Amino acid sequence: MPQRPTIFPASVRENIALGRPGASDDEVEAAAHRAHAHHFITRLPQGFETAVGEGGHGISGGEIQRLGLARLFLRDAGLLLLDEPATHLDAASEQYVHSAISDLAAGRTMIVVAHRAAALDLVERVIAL
Repeated sequence: MPQRPTIFPASVRENIALGRPGASDDEVEAAAHRAHAHHFITRLPQGFETAVGEGGHGISGGEIQRLGLARLFLRDAGLLLLDEPATHLDAASEQYVHSAISDLAAGRTMIVVAHRAAALDLVERVIAL
């Protein structure tokens, strides 16, 4: 997942479902729950059917990150590469993102590229370059 996940001009549901095309509505919503995105999504004008603009116009940076994480939960890949997953987020959003990443990391190999010390809590081993 890049520093800023790509958000397409489509519904929130469609953006999450990119993680696994053909996923059911229940699977998309479960992934949103695990990514700590469900709460903000249900407060949007049309919930999961709310259209977001290209690049995530209309939602915050932390919300964009959580949509990207929901895609990863839905994809259920064994190897993850996260590039600066909590860069430029407020404290509350960073906490949500870190919590979701901790859950996502269970049983997977995860490589995190980070410059901030807070990201060290997410990993078992640090390789400094």
